[in-house]
Amino acid sequence: MLQEISKLTKSRSVIKTPKGERYFILKYFLSFLYIHVKIYVMKIKAVLEYGKNNLIEKEECLRLSKMLLKHLLNVNDSYLIINSDKELEVFAEKKFKEGIELLKRGMPLQYITRTQEFMGLSLYVDSNVLIPQPDTEILVEEVLDILKKDFEKKSVLDLCTGSGAIGISIAKYSESSVTMS
Repeated sequence: MLQEISKLTKSRSVIKTPKGERYFILKYFLSFLYIHVKIYVMKIKAVLEYGKNNLIEKEECLRLSKMLLKHLLNVNDSYLIINSDKELEVFAEKKFKEGIELLKRGMPLQYITRTQEFMGLSLYVDSNVLIPQPDTEILVEEVLDILKKDFEKKSVLDLCTGSGAIGISIAKYSESSVTMS
């Protein structure tokens, strides 16, 4: 496509469409189009540095920046280390900077990424539910121990379910039937 446009810009300065409309082609059109087709601006290490420098809580900022970038790129820690000089696409950089701004305003990372790990499960969370906490895993583990001690099959009722972390975990790791409401 770029070669075709290049030929057009070199051959004439006016294009007629099938309907007879005329469009003037400016000399800089080709370079403008190329810039907007594919731009790589920042490298991974530069984006992480941006996140670290723009968050208030300095001890947490690099960890949060890495978690946000890993989520956006759908990669792991090793990828970020090995590819720290790899350039990011503009879209990923823009999303990262938007995420950093939300973190600066106090939004939890889990609401930005819409995920929270709980008992080895990745759960969907948003601002309508509380974020499942690690200490709740202890509660679920205790319930699972109680359910394993009794040999008869039990039914579990999870009332006021938010993210469903408790009920989903009990259903996943036990043979009990779980009702969530």
